[in-house]
Amino acid sequence: MRIVPKDLGLAWHVRFLQARDSAKKAGAEAPAPHLGVIGRFCSEGMGLDERSAAALAPAARETLSSWFVPLIPAIPVSVLGSVALMVPMHAPVAALPLYLATVGLTFGSIGVGWARSRFRRLLEAPLAAEEVDRLLEKTQGSMERRFLELVRDAVRQPGPAAAEQNVREALGSLAAAIERLPPIETAPLNAAALREEAQALEQQAAAEPDRVTAESLERRARALLYSAQTHEHSALTFRRATALRSEIEAQITAMREGLMALHAQAPDAAGFAELAGSARDVATEAVRLAAAREELAALDSYPVVTAAAGSPAPPLQTVSAGGQERRE
Repeated sequence: MRIVPKDLGLAWHVRFLQARDSAKKAGAEAPAPHLGVIGRFCSEGMGLDERSAAALAPAARETLSSWFVPLIPAIPVSVLGSVALMVPMHAPVAALPLYLATVGLTFGSIGVGWARSRFRRLLEAPLAAEEVDRLLEKTQGSMERRFLELVRDAVRQPGPAAAEQNVREALGSLAAAIERLPPIETAPLNAAALREEAQALEQQAAAEPDRVTAESLERRARALLYSAQTHEHSALTFRRATALRSEIEAQITAMREGLMALHAQAPDAAGFAELAGSARDVATEAVRLAAAREELAALDSYPVVTAAAGSPAPPLQTVSAGGQERRE
């Protein structure tokens, strides 16, 4: 099947473009987005928005930097041409800078055109199984490796246009889901234990005769209650991330089995269309989960403001996903 790096989303597009630009950069960390003058010239008319162009131009640095190669022969050609033409013609010396500038602009235009052509080939050439293998060797994450193995199977397997389009859509959705899926972290603390400790502190504060000590105990109790609520939200995010990760792995397995089945039976375009729809749903949930996790991280960064003694603890803001508040 014809799969191009653009089908896999911007993050994988940058990785494959780096590997194509130089085999030494396969698996390296993506450079910071930057769109210089040469990058802007070379990416113009390629169908890239500015964000994508700024990410892809540094990944193809060696290709874009080679635009000046045609200028190398321009230097001796300019000098020899000046001697060969101006001396016999008794041309004024004042015309020499103009002549040199004209030759330099000509070869510079040729260089930019040459770099644009090479950059377009990097962008539009379909993936080969060999370059997927090279990137697979440099990839450490288990989820990313399984995804690359799926891409390799798709590249190797021929198929009809309908099935090919569905496979491309499914790969793009799975790539988006993997990119936004939060990493599996250590399971959150036991919120019930925190609540029990907070209740014990409240009882101790109620029995404490010293007002200053009682207020300190109450503030500790409110802080523990806040931590318990935060950890409950963290536990929910942890469970959702684990479920989505398992679902993505199941989707990858189903797609690989579907691709292998193409060898033995007629292509099932409807089956791949269903898988593509499921992959889109997984990607949507991953985006929502990432948004909820970012909100939770923002809440964790806020200082815990304790109220005066005897006043109730402020409720924790609910974490939303996809613009809808959820209280779970």
